[in-house]
Amino acid sequence: MKVAFAGTFDRIHKGHRTIFERAFALGDEILIGITSDDMASNARGHSVKPIQKRMEKLEAFLKEAGYQGFEIVEITDMFGPAIHMPTLDVLIASEETRETAEEINRMREQSGLTPLEIHLVPLVMAEDSCPISSTRMRNGEIDADGKLQRPLVVNVGSKNKAKIWATRDVFLKVFKKVEIHGIEVEDKGPENPMDDQVKEGAISRAKESIGNADFGIGIEGGMVELDELGAKCMVHYCAIVDKKGNVTLGHGPGFHLPKSVSDMAIEGVPLSEVMRRFLNLDQIEEEKGTVGHLSDGKTTRKILAEQAVLMALLPRLRSDLYPELWKQNP
Repeated sequence: MKVAFAGTFDRIHKGHRTIFERAFALGDEILIGITSDDMASNARGHSVKPIQKRMEKLEAFLKEAGYQGFEIVEITDMFGPAIHMPTLDVLIASEETRETAEEINRMREQSGLTPLEIHLVPLVMAEDSCPISSTRMRNGEIDADGKLQRPLVVNVGSKNKAKIWATRDVFLKVFKKVEIHGIEVEDKGPENPMDDQVKEGAISRAKESIGNADFGIGIEGGMVELDELGAKCMVHYCAIVDKKGNVTLGHGPGFHLPKSVSDMAIEGVPLSEVMRRFLNLDQIEEEKGTVGHLSDGKTTRKILAEQAVLMALLPRLRSDLYPELWKQNP
């Protein structure tokens, strides 16, 4: 089977490696189009390495990786030789180049050629959930594996210490360098959010807080339906929004609220005030939260919030498994 794909290949990175793996897994003959100097410079608005150097570097990389049966050709337009090659079977594309791939097939059909099978390869994300690219590497933002060359900046939509510390502890487990900032945001939700309002509150906090950061974090606790008897469960939701506006969600464990507590909260009495009265406390400690007092310190609000943050972060750690998420705001 003959497979084709194209690119500039100014700086080879993890996204390119993903394409190579897919292409060589699909076919035994690989045609690689590499953009001419004029085409590459016009498309990117800056100069790139001369095509001869890009070709030599690409060939050396592929040979070192053990790939065989490939041919590298120069292309001077977005269609290349794919529009007229009768022996071609498969075209590798991404969401960014899908339309071009489909146009190639229309042109082939007009010429009486068989349409190509189009295989889409998901975009590979850097640590900040934005696509890895040669341009970002050139600008010194990321390395070839998508690692940021500066601290990841995270804004938490709250001044609540438990939420800030929970976010800090989770992100420091995953990323080497992180800056965490607590941002005061307008609370647009009800006093005691319930059901979908909890999730919506988390999303609103995340979007309100991101500013110029890499991620905005919203953590919202509230009551959700637990069973057919109308019991309520206290759950923390976390929303993470990135610079492109894509949102990932997760929630932590929930615990059954006493009916007398949930009934008062439903009537509009702030849940923290209800629990303070219910537990006969002067105040609910910020880090411990209601669950800390109910469990006699065996768990805390911070621990529940950590689980919510981690669950919301998981899709960003394996972006290759969640291609649908990155279509929210292409």
